[in-house]
Amino acid sequence: MNVQFGRYFEEFEVGAVYKHWPGKTVTEYDDHLFCLLTMNHHPLHMDANFAEKATDFGRNVVVGNYVYSLLLGMSVPDVSGKAIANLEVESLRHVCWTRPRRSRSPTVGWFRSRRSATTRTALWCASSGAR
Repeated sequence: MNVQFGRYFEEFEVGAVYKHWPGKTVTEYDDHLFCLLTMNHHPLHMDANFAEKATDFGRNVVVGNYVYSLLLGMSVPDVSGKAIANLEVESLRHVCWTRPRRSRSPTVGWFRSRRSATTRTALWCASSGAR
């Protein structure tokens, strides 16, 4: 079995879709640890009583930056494993909140790519974390 870590620029195809494996079930522990490490102590993420009684969600919600970081990390073996650096995220939208104990299996679809004369290579893609 030939296992590949990342892709070179020439290996990306416009319109290709890469499904990342394995998925990850986000636990309450994961969320709390991320919140504590990043000093995000908002009660929506840390206090079940507050989330139940003072919000429309009815229970804790996973902090969005953790979900984004998780999806970005899960894409590394398929997308940026051979890159020198991931220099920019142009746009980021959270279109749905996540509760603990939900699984995420990210999918990345490539729309276009270009190589410039300055040796910088740009790839544009869209990622989504499916439930």
